Amino acid sequence: MRSLCLTLLSSTSLLLATSVGAQTIDQAGADALEAQVPLVLDFLFQGSPDVNFAFDGEVEAVPDGDSYDLSIPAITVDVNGDADVAVPPFAVEVTPQDNGWQRARWDFPGSVVVTNPRNSDDRADIAFTSNDNDMVIAPEYSMALQADVSLSDLSVTVQGHQGDITVQSIDMTVDTDPSGTGEHSFDSETLATLERLRIDIPSEQVLLQLESVELSGTSARQRLDLFAGLQQRVQGLDPESEAFLTEFVEVLRENAGEKWIGDASYTMGLDGLSFTIEDVSGSLGALGLSMTADDLDEAAAELGLSINVDDITTTDVPPQFAQLIPVRADLDLVAVDAPVQAISDQLYGYLGEAPSDEELFGPKGRRAGVGNPLASLQDIDPMEFLGILMSSEVEVVLQDFFVEADIGYVAAEGTVQPDAQAALQATADLDLQIAGLPEMIAFAQQMGGEAADGAAFVSVLAAMGRDATDEDGRDIKEFDLQLTQSGQILLNGNDMSAMMGIFQ
Repeated sequence: MRSLCLTLLSSTSLLLATSVGAQTIDQAGADALEAQVPLVLDFLFQGSPDVNFAFDGEVEAVPDGDSYDLSIPAITVDVNGDADVAVPPFAVEVTPQDNGWQRARWDFPGSVVVTNPRNSDDRADIAFTSNDNDMVIAPEYSMALQADVSLSDLSVTVQGHQGDITVQSIDMTVDTDPSGTGEHSFDSETLATLERLRIDIPSEQVLLQLESVELSGTSARQRLDLFAGLQQRVQGLDPESEAFLTEFVEVLRENAGEKWIGDASYTMGLDGLSFTIEDVSGSLGALGLSMTADDLDEAAAELGLSINVDDITTTDVPPQFAQLIPVRADLDLVAVDAPVQAISDQLYGYLGEAPSDEELFGPKGRRAGVGNPLASLQDIDPMEFLGILMSSEVEVVLQDFFVEADIGYVAAEGTVQPDAQAALQATADLDLQIAGLPEMIAFAQQMGGEAADGAAFVSVLAAMGRDATDEDGRDIKEFDLQLTQSGQILLNGNDMSAMMGIFQ
């Protein structure tokens, strides 16, 4: 989340401000600002030789008190000779800061037009308003470290396909401050929100509506110089290309052992999704996703994952199956003492150190055929990383698992711990609760075939369950499931190993 937002913002910030002197506001600084804008576009489009751009006029920067008034003329971008993008002119106020950074403030008038010159009907009109945008840019990182950017009333109308996309608002905020743990180490918070998305393409029978999406992230003790260096190396490369992967791996090799980030927390919230695709319709009331990581710069880390889904509905499902469709699902688990340092060391062991120029190209400048950062990746053995996990003290704590449908629900909590000395390479202790188990068995029996065979087996297990009621007074079955070091599988104290065919 943090890297995604910084990538989007940094591309914009490079266009809006450059390394003008921190204190002196003069014509020399204005000239430098004017010269930098086309160079920045060259930088953004490097690696894409078929993309050309042109300004409809001159870039102008004028000293004005303690800031510069920067005027960007209309820009036309020709993409591979197939499409033209016309961006209207806009103005930016650039104010150098005491620490050598710059603050940029601007409004954008909107109304961008995308056309395909080979087909005049294939045209997209993009319109929006964007006011009171504010960024603080650190040129040494090519990143916006503080930002408040927004779009309102965004619409994309595709003329040839008679479809349109509308968004009520998009807002993005970034707040980054020195962490105090090193020259290039920063703590940051990022928040991006989208309100009222609608995609309507009648010719394809597609209608999708979304009330809101919220993405947020916090990162602590991250090394911005490392992220900036990575961004410089992969700028303009296709993320799916071998060139991108090669540069990415090479940066890792060159910075082997460096601690890129300490703690991180990322969340996504989605509300009010509804869709129709041809003859299938459905909705999702809310979805929440949260990932956390603590002590990534230590030998062992704590990793967390949480997923919550509510109010799932769908149509055109036979009534007998509708009762099986989950309407709510929750998952919350934590991995304690995950061996991140050992896994990192193993990975760097494969990558090795970055080769010298002579190793890479040979003494006469011809490629020597060694040092390819991707070649060693082909030799990675996943079982070695699994072995690291199995021999570590990591413990997976299932804090909550819950899936509910109209027919009933399944709930579980407990722990699972890898154990290389255990007969099944792990031990576990889980508590399960199942509501509606008799109804589930009866449904499977009615289906016949393999479902009925499975129902017979589950009936045996159900007989071992403890009868109880949940907090709502609903009848449930309770199970204690244990996987012992000797390899026994115990269900409420009953050894199920032989029944499940684990041991001969």
